[in-house]
Amino acid sequence: MKQYTKQNITYSVAFFSSIITILLAFFGSDFTTLIDGYEIVFFMVYVLLNVLIVLKMNQKLEEVTLTISPKVTIDISYNNIFSQEGIIVIPVNEYFDTVVDDKIISSNTLHGKFIQFFFKKNLDCLDKQIEASLSSKEHKIDDTRIDGKNKKYPLGTVAIIKEKKKIFFLVSLTRFNKNHRAQISKIEYQIVLVKLMKFIEEFSQGYKVNVPLLGGGHSGLNLEKQKLLEYLLTSINFEEKLTLKNGLHIVLSDRNKDSVDLNEIKYRYS
Repeated sequence: MKQYTKQNITYSVAFFSSIITILLAFFGSDFTTLIDGYEIVFFMVYVLLNVLIVLKMNQKLEEVTLTISPKVTIDISYNNIFSQEGIIVIPVNEYFDTVVDDKIISSNTLHGKFIQFFFKKNLDCLDKQIEASLSSKEHKIDDTRIDGKNKKYPLGTVAIIKEKKKIFFLVSLTRFNKNHRAQISKIEYQIVLVKLMKFIEEFSQGYKVNVPLLGGGHSGLNLEKQKLLEYLLTSINFEEKLTLKNGLHIVLSDRNKDSVDLNEIKYRYS
């Protein structure tokens, strides 16, 4: 049984026990006389009420709001990230590739969907914005790369892109191996999150920031979805200077409903 379920049982029992204590204190022998002969019925009602309350408290949450600090409130919900207002964070590879060919970029990833939905007919515009945004960023030239771009940026590098009145933060989350498979280690993942939070702190300019479950797709990171969400929340919590006037929104895909427990998240971080 999960820890938060035990907590809910404790709360429920304590609540109804307090009510009984108050009744005894105010009505004394009158109350005991009232239930005389109905002790079993009273006990069954007591147990039933506790069960109903615990079931209600354990009902699977679809959204949750956490107050991490006086300066940061986090909303977590299942939604379409592209329909959100404010800044939208998109994880990309270290080359900031833009060709969706199911080899370099999969059409099923958030990176691929972003390109197809917003820049399918205007890749040049996206490439120019990426180049301009990263013009002063540290990078290396990979002359061995045949397909895709050859400028390789450190993981955690962020490019700012604007399209259709939306602002996107493209963050380099993964590197490629020789077989075009995305990879990132747990240590690298934590570093990316820290860099991203610092970038958001500096450049979000009061906008609400929408972040997907980073690493939950084709990143090659061998972590459960629940653990990924906890990593993300912990990274936000550690960024003491982080101030987000309109909050942070972690947007989960409906596909994550069976692998993410928001009840447990609420228990751990409330």
